[in-house]
Amino acid sequence: MFNISPRVSQRSIAWILFLSLAISVSSIAFIKSVLKKQPVKLVECASAPQIRVLLSRDPKKYKVTFANGCRVSYFDERKYNGKHTFFVTLSNKTILLDGKDVGKKLTITPSAGSTFSLGVLSYQGKITFEANKDRLYAINTLDTESYLAGVIPSEMPAHWEMQALMSQAIAARTYSLFIKERFGKNRSWDIRSSQANQVYRGINAQHLRSSLAVRDTQGLILSDPKSKQVNGLFPAYYCAVCGGHTENSKYVFGDDYACLQGVKCPYCEKTANKKFLDWPKYSISKKKAFEKLLRKYPNLSKLKALSKIIPIRTSKYGNLTRITRFEILGTNGKKDIVGGEDLRLTLDPTGQKIKSAATKVVLSRNKVIFKDGRGFGHGVGLCQYGALEMARKKYKYTDILNYYYPGSQIKRIY
Repeated sequence: MFNISPRVSQRSIAWILFLSLAISVSSIAFIKSVLKKQPVKLVECASAPQIRVLLSRDPKKYKVTFANGCRVSYFDERKYNGKHTFFVTLSNKTILLDGKDVGKKLTITPSAGSTFSLGVLSYQGKITFEANKDRLYAINTLDTESYLAGVIPSEMPAHWEMQALMSQAIAARTYSLFIKERFGKNRSWDIRSSQANQVYRGINAQHLRSSLAVRDTQGLILSDPKSKQVNGLFPAYYCAVCGGHTENSKYVFGDDYACLQGVKCPYCEKTANKKFLDWPKYSISKKKAFEKLLRKYPNLSKLKALSKIIPIRTSKYGNLTRITRFEILGTNGKKDIVGGEDLRLTLDPTGQKIKSAATKVVLSRNKVIFKDGRGFGHGVGLCQYGALEMARKKYKYTDILNYYYPGSQIKRIY
């Protein structure tokens, strides 16, 4: 209780209380505003590899705006000062810049320290448009650290524990450099900006805390001593909720790494939302399921129509059973094989309804029913909600990574 002098009027008391409340509210609002959206300008690392991110390859028309000048390169080179907007289109397999034929490839580089926007998102680095048959690719090239600043908050909530964010940064850096090394050599881009690889939302996604996690782990990767890739790189997969045990990568992605064999995870059940940990049943008609399968796997037309979907290979970890291979049986008796994750994402490309392959499959006369599902995602590598719980228990990022990628080593490569 406050000891109030008799000389202080009720009006004065009310005014003092109002000011105290106002200061408290404004302080909280200020703190929230700082934590919510204040990206860190990362110091460019000259030795950090450049990475080419495929932003889009479907639209035949793009609107791209440069905030403060740029340099346009195609047959020749031209500079523009100030804010400038271009329209880039595809016509007869050729790129048009504001209606002018510029050939098969166009690169636009922002002025030093400037940015550009494509659609509703803004980006660092340069943008390259490439005509590829009847598609127009949009590729963002920037240094790996700036790229990760737009990835980490897109893949893990930025308000999570810092040690979890640092674990995520190292896993994402390792994964992106592996994909670049493994596949980028044979194409004009290294990695996709979607869930097909890692979600990347550019500057819009950047957040103070996740950017600090990137900065404080700059150049650190995970290395598998038995990997044949440069620096021992391997695909450091991660998922939202493993459901109790991570999966052997060999049974999901077909690659075999000692540090991706799968581990027990007693942590994610402590932090994961129930809708991610134990998700409701989902049903789809056999007809619609077969239509989706045919679009992805035209060779299944030999089955005539869908009769049964039968789990033929599973991984059992106590109460958790994850289906890693299905047999698709046709009404004519013919059959074929589809991977567990492949079938899940073919029937539900969003991954929001059939949240994992750790589920039971029940067949009725006309429907395929997925029930008693557990976990969210493919289940391989780092369990994000598990990492959150470990961080809350005061484990360091090194402990978290060593747990989910046993046998791996953390090394600095730049």
